[in-house]
Amino acid sequence: MNLKIKTICLKKRERPTTPEESNNNSEDDEISVAPKRRKRIRITPLNDSDDSDTENKDNKIHVSTEVSFEKKLQSSFKYEPNQSPRNTNKPPQSSTNGSTKALTKADLEESVHLADDGNWIHCKLDWLKPEKIKDSKKRRPDHPEYDPTTLFVPSEFMNNQTPAHRQWWEMKSSHYDCVLFFKVGKFYELYHMDAAVGVNELGFSYMKGEFAHSGFPESAYARMASTLVSKGYKVARVEQTETPDMMQERCKTSLYILNPTVLNRIELRPMSIEKEVFPFMAKDKQLHAMELQGFWMDVGQPKDFLTGMCLYLTSLRQKNSNKLYDGAGVVGNVLIDPTAIIGKGCRIGPNVTIGPDVVIEDGACIKRSTILRGACVRQHAWLDGCIVGWRSVVGRWVRMENCTVLGEDVIVKDELYINGGQVLPHKSIALSVPEPQIIM
Repeated sequence: MNLKIKTICLKKRERPTTPEESNNNSEDDEISVAPKRRKRIRITPLNDSDDSDTENKDNKIHVSTEVSFEKKLQSSFKYEPNQSPRNTNKPPQSSTNGSTKALTKADLEESVHLADDGNWIHCKLDWLKPEKIKDSKKRRPDHPEYDPTTLFVPSEFMNNQTPAHRQWWEMKSSHYDCVLFFKVGKFYELYHMDAAVGVNELGFSYMKGEFAHSGFPESAYARMASTLVSKGYKVARVEQTETPDMMQERCKTSLYILNPTVLNRIELRPMSIEKEVFPFMAKDKQLHAMELQGFWMDVGQPKDFLTGMCLYLTSLRQKNSNKLYDGAGVVGNVLIDPTAIIGKGCRIGPNVTIGPDVVIEDGACIKRSTILRGACVRQHAWLDGCIVGWRSVVGRWVRMENCTVLGEDVIVKDELYINGGQVLPHKSIALSVPEPQIIM
């Protein structure tokens, strides 16, 4: 604030001495008298509420002020006490010679430009304008069933968003009346119109970028949420449910499709493509990702294949799919091709898939197994945790378990026991396999 101080010099008025006083002074020359302390006059700006200095009331100096551009800018960001965490007691900027550096008009105009909400992307979206805004069911505000807590977001706009921003817009469309505290790592991020609330109500600063963005550390959540609630806002907290270890495990099952030009980024030394190549490709906007919706699993090992089969059958049950078989002798989630033949008195399931042209004879018992196309399971065979290959034959009264795998066109003679055997294609087994092994 620029203050123009008009200084008025005060001269103490000398009182003339009387003859009696001069005589008294001459008579008391030998008496030492302590000097009187001169009264100090404090010069302060004029304030109507400051009436405590009655002693110098008549000696107050008039201070004239001019409301400057800086004052107007400061007033626009002023908050009441205990309403905003913004620090208003920042030290003045100093130059190299120790003097205070004043903000120039260009700096102030630039700060006003940065705080202009009209420049952000969400302010320019046509479907967010008051005359075109709709709820999630495309109803305008004048509709009797309009829901102000939801927002319609066009699909073409959503398709152009990154996965994280697409998730944010999906949540915003369902909770349009809430300020979303969106967890990213150790911070809560505020985007678009929510970022403007953070700047205006919580004293945040906009981060650099094309879209409005602000945030705060997770340790300040309670204070920030209570501040907005006290001002009449609704706050929705979005947490990350996936841990870094879970994300790393998910990334292990990724499938990469690379252009040969990626070899130009690989040096002649041991390198991690995920840590030393992909970050630079992403920076150059040459890296793209598509996340598979649903479950994704590496089924390269037989035990993993059976686990994936169980997950798939469970998902079909959760979706109430009509693909699951429901008939006599079937237990749990079972998928049977219509061309398969099931004999009498069989017990199938849970977690069994039977492919096309498969024959299951009378009295067979099968659970947690996969029977591939054209295979045959003879009478009273018992299978648990097995994969029977194409056109293979399992003899009568055979018992197979513990992740036994039969390759294509394998024949298992009657009344044998196979424990965890992995049989290569086109083999005939005439002896039991009591211990897990590979049969070539």
